[in-house]
Amino acid sequence: YLGGYGSDAGRGIALDGSGNIYLAGETSSGNFPSLLSVQSSLRGTQNAFVASLDIWGQLRFSTLLGGSGTDGATAVAVDGSGNAYITGGTTSIDFPVTVSAFQRANKGYQNVFVSSIAAGGNSLLYSTYLGGSGATVIYPEMGFGIDVDAGGSAYVTGVTSSTDFPVQNALQPALWGAMDAFVTKLNPAGTALGFSTFLGGSSVDVGNAIRVSNDAPCIAGYTASLDYPVLNPVQAANAGSYDAVLSCLNAAGNALTFSTLLGDTDSDAANALALSGGYG
Repeated sequence: YLGGYGSDAGRGIALDGSGNIYLAGETSSGNFPSLLSVQSSLRGTQNAFVASLDIWGQLRFSTLLGGSGTDGATAVAVDGSGNAYITGGTTSIDFPVTVSAFQRANKGYQNVFVSSIAAGGNSLLYSTYLGGSGATVIYPEMGFGIDVDAGGSAYVTGVTSSTDFPVQNALQPALWGAMDAFVTKLNPAGTALGFSTFLGGSSVDVGNAIRVSNDAPCIAGYTASLDYPVLNPVQAANAGSYDAVLSCLNAAGNALTFSTLLGDTDSDAANALALSGGYG
């Protein structure tokens, strides 16, 4: 078990080259286990957490991460040096951010966050908000998937309802529906965007998972849009209330290399993604 006297949930898991386990999730426990931590105590009703266990299941480090609102981590990735990268969502206006963060303030009700924790667990390499002003309880803004390339650049996907979500060198520069998926690349320092784009149609689109190969990301998720962008698709049209999607972008983030729907007459969604090979 891993938790305290409140509610605790693991949302993401990753392994490093030595077989150490990295977990990310959310906790409302004031006594959540802490070891070599960036943040040892609960600051709001719910905080994100990141913990690492060795191959024997012994705790290597464990830290909370959050502010006075509601924070939760949904995914974790780890680079070749053992640094952890996490994403999720936060309503906190005081979520921990580093001095040189790309975005230092929460622009709306809820923003995505992207944080990198050093291999020892007790220091932030960087931590930044990522988002706009459009999120609501009904239309959230969250990071759901994260990956890292060999150079230490983090790639994030999720969902946004903000017309002013940060974009750069974008395949799709504007929000097309009530909620669109997004695909964002951060530089290794977390200070600037490599690229950032919306991805979706005129209804609801969500990115749940992301993987990178040769510095080019692929995302998996789902769409309710009849006009979701496709390229050389296995399935060109939405066949049900919503269908799973798989979309791959070029390394610059400004063009599709492949995009397809996958589903039938009911509801279908892709929640995870794997690619053969190692770091991109």
